[in-house]
Amino acid sequence: MVLLPPLRMHLLLLLPLVLPLLLLPRPVVPTPTTAAPAPVPVAPRPLKGREPRLFTGSTKDVEAFIDEVETNIRLQRMTDDLDKTGYFSTYLKDGNPKSWYYSVKATDMSLLSDYPRFVASFRSQFSDSNYAATALRQIKALRQTGSCANYAARFRELLAHVDFSEQTKLDQFCDGLKSSVRDKIVGVRPKPTAFEAFVTLAIEIDNDLHENEIATRERAGGSRSTANSSRPNHHLAVSSPPASSSTSDPTPMEVDSLKFRGPLTQDEKDHRRRNNLCLYCGGPGHDSGTCPNKSAKAKKRCRARQAGPAQAGKA
Repeated sequence: MVLLPPLRMHLLLLLPLVLPLLLLPRPVVPTPTTAAPAPVPVAPRPLKGREPRLFTGSTKDVEAFIDEVETNIRLQRMTDDLDKTGYFSTYLKDGNPKSWYYSVKATDMSLLSDYPRFVASFRSQFSDSNYAATALRQIKALRQTGSCANYAARFRELLAHVDFSEQTKLDQFCDGLKSSVRDKIVGVRPKPTAFEAFVTLAIEIDNDLHENEIATRERAGGSRSTANSSRPNHHLAVSSPPASSSTSDPTPMEVDSLKFRGPLTQDEKDHRRRNNLCLYCGGPGHDSGTCPNKSAKAKKRCRARQAGPAQAGKA
């Protein structure tokens, strides 16, 4: 029997335990790579709106001008007051508006870095100090003369300068509406209590009334056209050319003093002759000489015309 050295024996005994560990898959160690650069922040592109009007110095344009300028300031995301006042100044027209800006630069530069104070100074310089009272008078005198939408737009414009409660807005707005619109609103249940909802209702009613008015006119026009085209000929007096010397021609017709119509067409004449109808009124049972639809004046003229040739023959 061959004896193995002790160390070798130990290795052989450990081999069944170590071998499975050696056969396990080795974990993948990631190789170091260069880190990607952090993204550079990009400033959002400013939005572009309609440019403000050029301020000419008119008191009635002050608030609208300020609103337009500040809308563009927000869209362009301006945050620095110096940028805001500089932007504001570019829409001041030469003359009084621009002269005021130059005086601010010369006497109080601090205003250029304080936008709220700058706007307050602008208002005190150009706005109507009694504009609220003026706007109130204009609201009370305002009346709807065209569409309700146009009336509402003007009402809102003036409303910006007065301090009205919701109910006062409704009352003043309703007072200026056309009576036809007010009458329709009376029947609405429940009525809107919010001003904007009330305005929307009034505009819808006004539009409906306008559409109905157009439809009524169109129907009336169509009815008149249909009535004229379908009216029978015996309701209309007609005129004919002077009688010829032929004995086969009927007695000439006169135009009634209250009715006017052109001469009969040849087809209509032929139709009446074939059917023994009166050439004057189109009725049966008589001729134009004895037509009961002729006025007394027309009959007299007809008799005079018939007597004329007879007297000439006797002479």
